Amino acid sequence: MVDAPKPFWQTLRFILSNLIVLSYFLVRVTPESRVLDGIVFTLDTFLIPMFVFIAAYLTQDISLKEIKKAMIPAIITCSGFQLINTIPAIIAGEFSLLKFFIEPLDGVWFIIAVPLWQGFSKMHAELRHHPVITMIIFSIIGFTAFFYGLPYSGLFSIVAYFPIFFLGRRITHEAIHRWRSAPIYFPLLLLAIGLASAYFGFIHYPHPLSFRTLYHLPLQEAIIYYLLFMSLLGMFGMVIIYGIRYLAFLESVAPKALGVYLIHPIICVIVLTALAHSQIALTLPVALFLTLVTIVVAVGLASIFPFNWLLAPKISHEEYESA
Repeated sequence: MVDAPKPFWQTLRFILSNLIVLSYFLVRVTPESRVLDGIVFTLDTFLIPMFVFIAAYLTQDISLKEIKKAMIPAIITCSGFQLINTIPAIIAGEFSLLKFFIEPLDGVWFIIAVPLWQGFSKMHAELRHHPVITMIIFSIIGFTAFFYGLPYSGLFSIVAYFPIFFLGRRITHEAIHRWRSAPIYFPLLLLAIGLASAYFGFIHYPHPLSFRTLYHLPLQEAIIYYLLFMSLLGMFGMVIIYGIRYLAFLESVAPKALGVYLIHPIICVIVLTALAHSQIALTLPVALFLTLVTIVVAVGLASIFPFNWLLAPKISHEEYESA
């Protein structure tokens, strides 16, 4: 029997959060570069899906009672950071109450999505008996949400990414252990195939595609690229899981992964506004420096009130505790 949680998962989540910050700045670097476009494309392909996969994998044994207790804190966290990320729009006089509720900013939808996914999976446990058929059905529903729903509301991300959550719940700890013990040429081969597929599949597009921009394509083309994205996600994800290792020097900051994920958008807005006023070009070296600064500030803010409370709200009502 293989134990479930391993310290490297915490390390991986922290690294993924940092890469999200890096991607935020890289996509705005001038002058534009095909190499940077390729890096941004690769990051966009696996960053959020990997968060979804990890959330599913590490909570396979969660109970319905635990899911119910997580709902109110998730709503508080989601609403709090939605409001914080809306501050620039409020200052600019561009705030819309409708958009506040239907257009989650900078990934806050993920916070409320996790307990919803967990609850749905628990209440429909029979789906695990037909994993292949179920995965195909969920993938069709996921594509439909990406293609038809996402242009109208970011909340459709909750439906769109569910197939990856379902996959994360189906992968056993033994399978992860066997894969991480496999000869190194297997992940190297997967990486080579993935990079070649990404290069030849997307080089003719002037701008990087992603799951979230599929609706810009004709339907038939979008279906093909959705399948390619899912394949690339599988390959890149397996390579990442194989290669990641527990890093002791990150032990104290790795638990702040969620803080970096949720706090970085408002920091980035402030940084980019200051950059624009100072008329400093966002070159690659500047982007790398600002990424580091943003991560350090986000980790610091995640340790103090009110951010530390918003990241893990403590509900002490007796009525709630007995739910």
